[in-house]
Amino acid sequence: MPGDENELIIPAREGTLQVLPCLARAAVRRVVITSSMARHRLRPSSRKAHPFDETNWTNLGWRVDVQPYVKSKTLAERAAWDFIAREGGGLELSVVNPAGVFGPALGPDFSGSIDIIRALLDGSHAGGAEDLFRPGRRARRRRSASARHDQSPAAKGERFIAVAGEPMSILEIARVLRRELGSAARRVPRFQAPDWVVRLAARRNPVACATP
Repeated sequence: MPGDENELIIPAREGTLQVLPCLARAAVRRVVITSSMARHRLRPSSRKAHPFDETNWTNLGWRVDVQPYVKSKTLAERAAWDFIAREGGGLELSVVNPAGVFGPALGPDFSGSIDIIRALLDGSHAGGAEDLFRPGRRARRRRSASARHDQSPAAKGERFIAVAGEPMSILEIARVLRRELGSAARRVPRFQAPDWVVRLAARRNPVACATP
């Protein structure tokens, strides 16, 4: 978590707005932006449960604090769509919003998705696995999805949530790790944490225990 949320928001939004005009001037036909399902993180209403889809956006006026990462992804994508509407000319836009992306890490600077696995392996969940569900997608499939959206005429002006299969609970992910890694997964939790334990942990690390 940055000390100032603008450490994430400004690079995300301004970086997007620097690239798009260059592509428009170069007569590029279509740009595919890989954003994040984080921009769907909070539903428009806290009281009405309903399925959400690509048309939903994170409500930045939510009654609770919106995490800086979530805010940065939301504002950057909104800026992209606003640019296309105002100054895009012939430039087409398609946006892929992947859920958790899992696969081989390219270096020690882990993404938030990979950090879920790291936390399970290093004993951070000693009190048990939270009763949370995480949708996911393999990294290689995310790249192939972006390529399809680059080529398909139907992807013009569309947003897509990229997720593979049904969401898995943290406990189900833990079971997979134990089965596949054997002794290397000895610190992975074997039971589900009671809700009161999760609430206590959230006071110390609210991001790790945040729910959509």
